[in-house]
Amino acid sequence: MNRTALIAVDWGTTSFRAFALSGTLSGEETIIARTQAPAGIMQVADGAFETVLEEQLQRLDAGADVPVIMSGMITSRQGWIEVDYLPCPAGGDEIASALHRHETRAGRTVHLVAGLIDRREPARPDVMRGEETQILGAVDETSDRSLAVLPGTHSKWAEVGCGRILRFSTYMTGELFAVLRQHSILGKLMEGDDEDEAGFEAGVRAGLASEGGLLRDLFSVRTLPLTGALAAGATASYLSGLLIGAEISSARAVHRGLDAPVMLIGSDRLVARYGQALALASIRSERARDDAAAWGMLRIARSCGIVGS
Repeated sequence: MNRTALIAVDWGTTSFRAFALSGTLSGEETIIARTQAPAGIMQVADGAFETVLEEQLQRLDAGADVPVIMSGMITSRQGWIEVDYLPCPAGGDEIASALHRHETRAGRTVHLVAGLIDRREPARPDVMRGEETQILGAVDETSDRSLAVLPGTHSKWAEVGCGRILRFSTYMTGELFAVLRQHSILGKLMEGDDEDEAGFEAGVRAGLASEGGLLRDLFSVRTLPLTGALAAGATASYLSGLLIGAEISSARAVHRGLDAPVMLIGSDRLVARYGQALALASIRSERARDDAAAWGMLRIARSCGIVGS
């Protein structure tokens, strides 16, 4: 029976995930157990983070002597303990050296991972918190240069070289979609869900061709169904595609000259959507292995000797 060597916790705004790891990267069996709960930092009342942590870790049957490493919004100003951002470029070694150590009342040693900040453009600094562990757990440490994409509420595009995150950019694609659908006139014409394939692909193509004209193109989400050029049931899909296409167009201009396939990290649905959109842009992509955040935290823990190699 494998003994738990490390607990890796991915604690975000809306969810809590924890993994019990045996401490090797040899295969699937290294994740001994896992638990997940809708206990993100916004759902924790009165700052009772330590109580929630202990409740969740009891499900993994891990003793207080097992070290814990945590990443995500739990280390933000709104979380448990704020950890300053670490500047890019940064890899496993730099992140490991910046870990914040905390002893809980239950006698656990908790190591909190710093987020990253990219200041290459002083007028618009960029930050990530939690995605850095997913990237480190997904990319090949030996690759000279690659591009990782994490679709979501705030999509991240990160250039990675030899296992270090060199630079990244953020796109508020998912949040903008939700705001426009729920709180704008565009949503009034939407029927059904956003799973119309033809509508999605038409939106992606329009977004790819927008050349910075997204604000004008957004109004077509209203006029196309009004004129009968787009079915009302396809409108949400069209908007989704339009925003993702515009994101790809913008990101392609920022992250130039990368020939390797894009590494997609995320949920099945979003990875499939982005893979489809990238293909329409003639960009190759591949999916990262599951539980990238856990593997990234294991890599960080090894870099500083929390667990052995």
